[in-house]
Amino acid sequence: MRWPEIDFSRRLWTLPRERVKNDSAHEVPLSDQAIAVLEQLPRIKNKVGLVFTTNANTPVSGFTRAKDRLDVAIVRAMRDAAEEDGDDWNEVDGLAPWTLHDLRRTAATGMAHVDPTPG
Repeated sequence: MRWPEIDFSRRLWTLPRERVKNDSAHEVPLSDQAIAVLEQLPRIKNKVGLVFTTNANTPVSGFTRAKDRLDVAIVRAMRDAAEEDGDDWNEVDGLAPWTLHDLRRTAATGMAHVDPTPG
């Protein structure tokens, strides 16, 4: 996300066509919560106006290390749950392979099946 892509008055984040797969600009409506978060962020000076950066020059990175730590925590929770249930941890299936992109795909699939009508 880049600061010039955010229109606070229209409450939109516009991704230019050069940065999306379908070669067409994409407008993302921003919720009150998103606007509140963005308004509180420091404006770190960098060449491309990155909103989220840890070094002012590149987007946030390190997701592989974070996922590795998450995998360890998940396996630990699975082992603890097996032990609490009296199961032999050695007979419990391990963690199935997954990627962070799986979370996006799962969320998109789930949101596509939500009935927007109230009640």
